[in-house]
Amino acid sequence: HYSKDLKDRVIYQYTILAMKPIEIATNLDMSIRVVHRTLQLWQEIGDVIWDPKTYNIRGRPTLMNETACNVSVSSQLGCF
Repeated sequence: HYSKDLKDRVIYQYTILAMKPIEIATNLDMSIRVVHRTLQLWQEIGDVIWDPKTYNIRGRPTLMNETACNVSVSSQLGCF
């Protein structure tokens, strides 16, 4: 795993120095895949790491919670 500081450097080099991901990977001695994942996460949530305390809030919402299931399909299909 790479530190948050190193991932912050990825963002700095990408946004401020306008470096390409392959240049960043070479410069910071990390895989291109990690650079791409870091940039993707930063674009999605505005940070370079998931905060475990807020993961449930930021994570994907459930498709059907119990209330929605009861309201929308309980009379027709039933909830499982």
